[in-house]
Amino acid sequence: MCGILGHISLKKNSRFSNALDSIAHRGPDAEGIYELVTENGFNIQLGHRRLSIIDTTSVSNQPFLSRDNLYVLVYNGEIYNFKSIRDDLIELGDDFETTGDTEVLFKFLIRYGAESIDRLKGMFAFAFYDVSKNKLTIGRDHLGIKPLYYYFKDSTLLFSSELKGLFALNPDLRKIDSDQFAEYFLNGF
Repeated sequence: MCGILGHISLKKNSRFSNALDSIAHRGPDAEGIYELVTENGFNIQLGHRRLSIIDTTSVSNQPFLSRDNLYVLVYNGEIYNFKSIRDDLIELGDDFETTGDTEVLFKFLIRYGAESIDRLKGMFAFAFYDVSKNKLTIGRDHLGIKPLYYYFKDSTLLFSSELKGLFALNPDLRKIDSDQFAEYFLNGF
């Protein structure tokens, strides 16, 4: 199943490790956290809880980093056609250290970008950070089979595989907005 968690803001979130623990049931096999303060002062925190299925070795643990530390991926899901995509990437000169779909998605995103995810068949949610471009891309499969909840306000972006992760990052999100509550009863959504 796996679980991903992210916090991007001008302030580091001291609750991040506990928030990652709040989704520990999604991945008991490994956990990892990536943290970086960008040149423009943003704190990036990406976390992953792993349930090992395809490649059970530790080289597939996440966050998945390139050797030069310029790219980072946290990912939850399964890419059904990862073997054919892997073959295509090998033909283009990419080499692989793992046998799983995480590294395939990682190298696919480096080579083609998120604009090409329509080539991926499967169920997935991911966050991919390009350090050199200071660009974070979060995405999910077209049907939303793998959930990805997010919150954005005042230069803060939070995302998680579960609402529980968002609530652990920002407990104020649990409060009911009475305006939205009334909107729900008025319009049904």
